[in-house]
Amino acid sequence: MIKIEFTEEEYKTLLKLTYLGSWMVNSFRTSPVKKYAEIQKKIMKLALEHKMDTEVEVDEKQHPMPTSVVEAELFDLIDEYDDNCLYNLLADKLARRDLEKKHGLKGVDQMDGADYLDLHTARVNKYHKEFHAAGVDNLFILKKKTL
Repeated sequence: MIKIEFTEEEYKTLLKLTYLGSWMVNSFRTSPVKKYAEIQKKIMKLALEHKMDTEVEVDEKQHPMPTSVVEAELFDLIDEYDDNCLYNLLADKLARRDLEKKHGLKGVDQMDGADYLDLHTARVNKYHKEFHAAGVDNLFILKKKTL
C-alpha cells in the first residue's frame, strides 16, 4: 500500500485531475473503463469523508459527483482542451491533405524529413491563422459528384 499526504488544496486539485482524466477516457464510451471510474469514485468518496462539500456532493442514488460549481470550472477546461485538439488535429490533417494533393502521396512519402516538416508547418500555420480569425465559420464540405 502506498500512502501519501496532501494539503486540502492539493487534494482538491487531485480530485479535479481524476475527474478530468476519467472524463477524457470515458466520456465518449458506452461502457466506461472501470479502473479509471473506480479511482475517481474512491477519490470523491474520500473528499466527502473529509467534508469537502464545496467540491463533491452525492446524487439521488448516493453516488459522489462534483458540485455544479466544480463541474462548470472543469467543463471550461474541457472545452478549451477540445477546441485546441480540434484545431490542431484539423490543421494537421488539412495540411497533410494539401501536400498530398500538390505533390502526390508518393511525393510526400519520399520527401526529406526536414523539407516535409517545413512545408507541413507552413500549411499548419496558415490554417491556425484562419481558425484563430474565424473558427470553423469558413469550413465547408464539398462533395465530389459520383457516377
